[in-house]
Formats: sequence, C-alpha cells, structure tokens
Amino acid sequence: MAAELVGGALLSASLQFLFERIGSGEVFDYLTGKSKRGDFEELLGKLKIVLNSVSAVLDVAEQKQIKSRRVETWLDELQEAVFDAEDLLDRIESHAFQLKLGSKSSTATSKVRKSKKEKIQNLFSMSRNSNSDRNMERKMKRILERLEDIAKQMDFLGLKEGIGVRPSHRLPSTSLVEQSGVYAKFVAREYFVELKDGSRGEINVSKVRHLAYVMETNDPYRRFNHVLEATHLRTFLPVRLDGFEGNKNISAKIVDDLLMKLRCLRVLSFSGYLNVQQLPDSIGELTHLHYLDLSYTSISLLPESTSMLFNLQTLKLNYCQRLKKLPRDLHNLVNLRYLDVRSCINLAEMPPQLGELKSLQMLSTFIVGKDSGTKLGELREFSDLRGELHISKLENVADANDALDQANLMDKKHLEKLTLGWSYHSKDDSANTMDVLEMLLPNSTLKKLEIYEYPGTGFPKWLGSDSVSNIVFLRLSQCRNCSSLPPLGQLPSLKTLDISGLDAIVTVGPEFCGNGSVPTPFPSLEILNFNSMSSWEQWISVQAGNSGTFAKLRELYISDCDKLTGDLPCTLPSLTKLRINCKQFASPIPKIPSVRVLEFGGCENQLQCKKLDFPFFQPHKSLEVLNLHGSFDSLKSFPLDSFPKLKELYIHNSESLESFSVSDGQQQDLTALSTLIMSNCPSFAFFPDGGLPAPNLTFLSVGNCKKLKSLPKKMQGLLPSLEFLAIRYCPKIESFPEAGLPLNLRNLGIEGCDKLIASRLSWDLQRLPNLTSFTIHGTSRYEGAESVRTMRRRIRSYEGVESFPEEGLLPTTITSLSIGGFPNLKVLDRNGLQKLTSLRELRVSVCIELQITPERLPTFLKYFSISECPLLKKRCCKKNKEYWSEIDRIFCVKIGDEIVS
Repeated sequence: MAAELVGGALLSASLQFLFERIGSGEVFDYLTGKSKRGDFEELLGKLKIVLNSVSAVLDVAEQKQIKSRRVETWLDELQEAVFDAEDLLDRIESHAFQLKLGSKSSTATSKVRKSKKEKIQNLFSMSRNSNSDRNMERKMKRILERLEDIAKQMDFLGLKEGIGVRPSHRLPSTSLVEQSGVYAKFVAREYFVELKDGSRGEINVSKVRHLAYVMETNDPYRRFNHVLEATHLRTFLPVRLDGFEGNKNISAKIVDDLLMKLRCLRVLSFSGYLNVQQLPDSIGELTHLHYLDLSYTSISLLPESTSMLFNLQTLKLNYCQRLKKLPRDLHNLVNLRYLDVRSCINLAEMPPQLGELKSLQMLSTFIVGKDSGTKLGELREFSDLRGELHISKLENVADANDALDQANLMDKKHLEKLTLGWSYHSKDDSANTMDVLEMLLPNSTLKKLEIYEYPGTGFPKWLGSDSVSNIVFLRLSQCRNCSSLPPLGQLPSLKTLDISGLDAIVTVGPEFCGNGSVPTPFPSLEILNFNSMSSWEQWISVQAGNSGTFAKLRELYISDCDKLTGDLPCTLPSLTKLRINCKQFASPIPKIPSVRVLEFGGCENQLQCKKLDFPFFQPHKSLEVLNLHGSFDSLKSFPLDSFPKLKELYIHNSESLESFSVSDGQQQDLTALSTLIMSNCPSFAFFPDGGLPAPNLTFLSVGNCKKLKSLPKKMQGLLPSLEFLAIRYCPKIESFPEAGLPLNLRNLGIEGCDKLIASRLSWDLQRLPNLTSFTIHGTSRYEGAESVRTMRRRIRSYEGVESFPEEGLLPTTITSLSIGGFPNLKVLDRNGLQKLTSLRELRVSVCIELQITPERLPTFLKYFSISECPLLKKRCCKKNKEYWSEIDRIFCVKIGDEIVS
C-alpha cells in the first residue's frame, strides 16, 4: 500500500512540474514562435486542459487503486504519458537553447561577409530545424491524443473529483532535483527498483524508471547486467551506507555503457567511486539530465560536451581533488542552480563568463583570476546566492575598491557561510591586502566566517564589531603576520571559535575579550580551539569565576602550541571536553567538574608530556573518554578503578606504562568500559592479575607491546561482550588464554605475532560460534621503523608456513578471510577452504610464492582480491584462459587496484 501512495505522490508532482514547464518562457516562446507552421499554441492550451482534468481526480484514483486493478492500470498509463511529455519538453528546451546560442554566434559574426559555403550550411541547418519542429509537433499531438484517451476513461472508472478526500503528498518531480542536493526516494511499483546482486528477479526491466543501490567496495560490470536494458531509466543513484570510509570502485566499462545506452537519465551519480577518472564525450548527449554528481571521484577534466547539458540544474564536483579545470563554455548551462566544487584543490581558475549563469543560487567556490582571468565582477549579479561561498586567490585583486564594488557581498543576504582566502605564503602588498579585506564586509545576516592565508598584519575593523554580530562560527587560520587578535569577545552570538597557524601571536591578552568593552565576554561561546601557534607563550585570561567569561564553554582544544606554558582559565564550569597536546605545557589543570572527555599529549615526534600535572590516582567520576599520547612520569600502573564511568580508553606511545591495576573488590566499577586501545607501549607487560573485569567491553586492540606475554586472563568469563579483538606485533604472546576466547567474538585479527601464529593449531577457534571475520598477517612491508635484523628474524619465523588454512583451524561461520605477509606460502589448503561454507570474501596479499589453481577456491566465493602476489597475479590474468574461466565465475575479482571481473 505504501508503494502505491508514494507512487501517486510522484505522479502528482510530475503533473505539477509539467504545468510549470509548459508555462516556462523558453518552451512557450519557442513553441508559439513556430505557430505559423503548426498551431503549437492551440496544442499547449489543449494539453493544459487535459492535464487539469486528470490532476483533479488523482486523489480519488490513489485511493481506489488499492482495490481496483483497472484504476491501477489507468494510473500506470497516465504516468507513462506524463514521462513522455516530460521527455518532449526537455528536448524542446534543449533545442531552444541551442538555437539561442546559434543566434548569439550569428550576431557576433554578422559583420563578416558569409561565404557561399556558409550560406549553404545555413540552408541545411534551417532545413534540419524545420524537420525537428515538425517532428516535435507530431510527438506533441500523439501525447495529447494519449492523454485525451486516458481522460475519457475517468467516467467509466468512476473517477470524479472528490469532496473531503485526503490531500496528496506532494513530492519533488523526478525531473527536478532540489538545489540542496537532497531528494526523495521514489517508490512506485515497477518504476523504482533496488539493485542487489545484478539479478532482476521478476521485475519488468523496460518499465524501471529509478534505480538506487547500495555501493559495494568493488562493483563489477556483471552487477549491472540488466540495468542497460532499462532504456527509460531516469535515476541512477549509488548510495553509501558507510559514510565515505574506504575506497569504492566501479567497472570503467559500465560507466561508458551507461552513458551510451541510457539516454533518458535525469539523475546520474557516480559519487564515491574513486576509480572514475574520466567521462566519455557522450555525456553531452544526455539532454534530459538535471542532476550530475561526480563528487569524491578522481576525475581530472570534464568533457567540453558537458556544456551542452542545457537542462542541468545541479553539478556536484566536491572533493574531486584531481580536477584541474571546468569546461570553458560552462556559462551555456543557463538552468544551472547548484555548482559545488568544494575541496577541488587542483582547480586553478573559473571558466569565463560565469556571470551569465543567472539562475545560479549556490556557488561553493569562486577563484579570482590573475591578469585576464575571471574577476570578482562576475559575482556582482549573483545577489540570490545562498548557502556557502568560498572566494580564493584574493591576492589577485589589484584594487581594494574593486573588492567593495565588484564582489557586492553586502547585498548577498542569503549567504550563510563566507570563506575568504589567499594563496599559500602570498607575497601580496600588505597595505593593499588589508584594504581588500576591509572592503569585503559581508551582510550582517552572515552566520559563519572563515579567513585563511591572509598575509596582512592586522584584521579588519569590522571583525568583532556589530556589523557581524550574528556570526556563530569563526575560523582564522594561517594568518601568519597578524600579531594580535581582534576583540572577538564582543561577538554576542559566537558559539565556535577556531584559531590556528597565527605564528606572530606571542600573547593572548585582554584585547581578545574586548578590553573590558562588554560586561561578559564570549557570552555564547561553546567551542574554542587553538592550534599550531608556534610563537604563543602566554594566555592572560580574564578570571572566569569573577566575570562569567567562558561560562558556556563546553569544549577546549589546545594543540601544537609548543612554547605555551600556561595559564588556562582557573574555572571552566561547563567544560565537558578538554584536549591539551603541547610540548612545554605545565600549567595546573583548571577546575572542570563536568568534564567527560580528556586528551593529553600527542605532540609531534612523540614528544613526552612528562610535566603535565594530572591526578590519575584520584577518583574521576564524570570522565567517560580518556586519550593519552606520550609518557607521564607519574603513570607506571594505570588505576582503572579511578575512572568508574570510563567508556573508552586510548593509550599510545607511553614508554613508562607497565601495567593496569584494579583494587580488590572494585570489579563492579569497570562495567562502563566498552573500548580499550593501546599501541606502542614498549614497557607494558601485565593486565590485572585476576583478569580484566569489563563485562561490557566490545573492542580490544593491543599493538607493539613488546614485553606483553599474555592477554587478559579469564577472557571468556570476564569479557562476555567482546566482539572485536586485534593483536599486532606482540612477539612474546605465545597463546590465547587457557579457557579460550569470548564466545561472542565476531572479528579476530592477528598480525606480526610470531609465537602466537606458530601455535595456531592449538587455538581452538571452532568453539567460537559467532566468528565471521578473520585476518592473519605475518610480516608486512609497512612495519615502520623496525630494524632489518628484526624483520629478517620475523620472515624466517614464517618460513614453515607453506599451506594455509589448515583443515579445522577456522570455524565454518567465517564469511571474510584475509591472509598476508607469508613469504613462503605456496598454496591455499583446499580442504581448509572448502570447509568454510559461509566464506564470501577472500583477500590475499604480500605472498610472493603463492600459486593456486582456481579449482581450489570455494565455489561460493563472491569476492576475491589479490595484492602483491606476483605469481598468483600472473596466473589469474584474463590471458590465461584455462584459469580465467574458473576465476570469472566469482562475482567480483580485484587484482591490485583494478576490478577485472
């Protein structure tokens, strides 16, 4: 029922959008201008009448279709006709824009005498246009006749405009993607399908209009076998469920084939596929395209034919970090409303005549050109810009008055965020630079402001004044020549302040708070971050307890300020998160009764925070997350029971830590602990004598603890919730605990643990009913600064591993297996693999001697990856037909960085 209701909403939106398109200037002017050859104006009038008729009964039809198959069929036929009408109007608009561009070109060359050849070409062009007009007229008549036939069936089906019928849910049209980039997921019987494994099931592919699917790490060609049959497809939309973690890849051939065969696309996205490096020229033939998303790909250039997508409204290229330039004729995309080129770090300039994009409402980035390049004046007419705007390379503004007159920022009242930037280490004249920034005063409605790489010696007068009183977010970064901060304490709405890379700042004093000009500085500030201030030595703060300064501050971060010795405000009553990562900081920690998250250390080059005074052995009843980087003189045994509410504990690069301790009778106090991660603690040797009493611990990772001889005792009983266990480069661990690993364990990883791997036949992993992922790596070429002698010893320790996995080593529940770093591994044990009946993913890496016949691979594999296995790679290539026929049956095969099947 839900699908029918949403389908009806989609149809309602499509009809609504058709009305708008019919009345649009381009379509109406073009069609009525051809009325001498065909009465387009009369056709448009009739089309509006019939659309009004069917639209009036949609609410009734949406209800009746649930019980009436005939009404459902009627709605399907209506939707098909509406789709065809949208297609035709797209073609008309595109044709109108092409003629307009041709007219401009003709006007520009009108003073040049035309040759006989050019006149003949013009005659042929007029003939083609005439044929195109007649063809469009015929198609419109056919569509009108279909719609009139559909309308005649309404009385027979009892479809009359109802009284008291619930209103339809109006969704955006399939042809119109909202400028925010967020659009609805349409479900309308066969008009929408979710792609799973490449099979189409019972779906009638020819009727599919919208396709959405969850991206896999590698999407091979065969996954889209039947998509190419959906020639009327309007939406091709990959969806990531893991944010943007990890690389995604798609078959390069499917990208080309999709653009060649699916010519009705309105929405096209390859977002997140890192291996997409280029598009074919045929992209310019997708004349219906309204939405193109290539964000987070490796594309470096867009085909010039992209400028022929006259119906395009949204172009997303954000985080295309290899993108070098935009199409020169991008200004032809007169319907473009949304252009996003954020974080395109190699984009050098904007295309010319950008100001002709009169419909533009969101322009993420504008790069000021040098000499004859694009100037700030292109921004003048964009008074309707909204969202965020980033203006970069401001050193190319030659005259400060141009900044005021041309950028016209004061009139851009819909902007919420403004970023002003200069190039790295710009050597622009300081006086001119300061004047330029002074003239770039934004509208008072602005909420967020960022200034970076500003080479001036002082900030503008308006920063900190009533002119920007609505600012809630401010970031000042890499302004290396500014020796003092503006009076930011005067900003009444400021909630987040980020200051980094201001290398000329030596003292932060009263001027920061406004020199007493306001009774309560920073009345709204919640987050304050100081980072990479190489000369900063002293913070002279107003006493928070007396004035209320920083009364609402929740998060304070001070990182890589290596000369800073103190002092922090003595009391921060609302602070819940504190991070101090500074080389010489030795100030007492302020009173922070509400703190929940603490992070100390983390300085570059693993500098030790030995002087930091923190009472580890006093109770900390509110602390939930503790992150320690570096060594602390007072901390040799970490008292777990001093932190009764601690949920997450991270300890890295601690040379002094030797053990964890729990006082007798305090076991119940570790019930909050869920995550424990420690690495590079060379002196750490012992967990608590009686084991680690953390019944809710789910994640445990131990790495590079060279003195650690054993994991916590009684793991099976004391760690019943443990799901993830990783052990890396702990050479003295020889075995798992006597009673075995926790039964709830799902993911187990072992790397560089010579003695533990040598005892693998005694692991007894068959007892783990929930284990699904197993990773085992011997040596690796990514082991860091390990000595050559140690590496050679480790390699020798794995010389006996020639076959893996031994039969019975792993439980049948394993679905993902990763094997690597065994230099003498020659074969994958057939019996061991075939018993793993749940195995779907197999990864093999850095096994230089490995050779395997395809028949040794389980028939139920879905994914097979090979990396740095030269013999295996050679055997599994497509040229080796004997083996390839067996390999090709696997759904996805990846060799190196390339998807080969």
